[in-house]
Amino acid sequence: MSSQNKLYVSDKQLFTINLFSAFVNNNYIKTDKNDWYQQIWKDGIKEAEALGLHSSLMPPIIIMAIIHGLGTDYSNWFIPNYERIKSSTSSTSSVYSKLHFLNPFKNFKNFKNFKNSKINLSNAGIKIEKFFNNIKLNENEEKIFNKFIIIEELEDTIIFLLSNEILKNELMTKCFVENFTMITTFSKKKLFKIYFIENNNVIKLFKYYFLKIFNLFYSFYSKKYDYEEIIYEILTRNFNEFRIEELMDNNIRIFMVDLKKFYIKNYEIKFVLKIWNEMNDNKNLMTSKL
Repeated sequence: MSSQNKLYVSDKQLFTINLFSAFVNNNYIKTDKNDWYQQIWKDGIKEAEALGLHSSLMPPIIIMAIIHGLGTDYSNWFIPNYERIKSSTSSTSSVYSKLHFLNPFKNFKNFKNFKNSKINLSNAGIKIEKFFNNIKLNENEEKIFNKFIIIEELEDTIIFLLSNEILKNELMTKCFVENFTMITTFSKKKLFKIYFIENNNVIKLFKYYFLKIFNLFYSFYSKKYDYEEIIYEILTRNFNEFRIEELMDNNIRIFMVDLKKFYIKNYEIKFVLKIWNEMNDNKNLMTSKL
């Protein structure tokens, strides 16, 4: 496969490394490389904050991959143009500015000339591939991670199998779904299925329908943590409710998240996403159109 049509970092790799790093830095998983993961995570948060991006918007590992991929072009090209986008969206003092605010990329000729610039996108893609390969999980780390989550790619869908080990931990479940919502922005595939794999799926199924009917009664008498409510609440907070569908498959509960043609409103994130898509060769993505 030529470098012109190669996907350098797969979606499975993208989610696995970002989620594993999040778990390590929140002390849910321990590894021999704890110090290394924590350092690169802190560096990523620092770089995102320097751009004015909150940690809930920009995965630290991805911004570090972009910095590594662009090299000196990060400070020489990326930062100045990012600041231009940022200033254009914050200035609304004139009629022109207000019109420009609606689409700050409209007259951004630098972006149209991006592929013809001195920036070597193929080389940048190879660099981010090397970056992710250098931090990929070893055999022991993969076994630990798969005790909580198994990730698979199937045609146009990314499958997440959440085990009882993660579902019984409220904070770890929150950590998963909060990072999941961020990483989906940068994945190539935009259809996701989250499976809840429990030992008592039949009981869970009964409880689900019981809650549908007696929700008020149940919520009044029970304070028990419910992972379904936590995950659903965070998903609907970040995405439109109609994009989340509840399914059943052999007594296993599933949330299907459809982010095809999902519109990103934050222009700073759109700019970072555009760079990532060009570097990682994520073609034909609605979110990459500016």
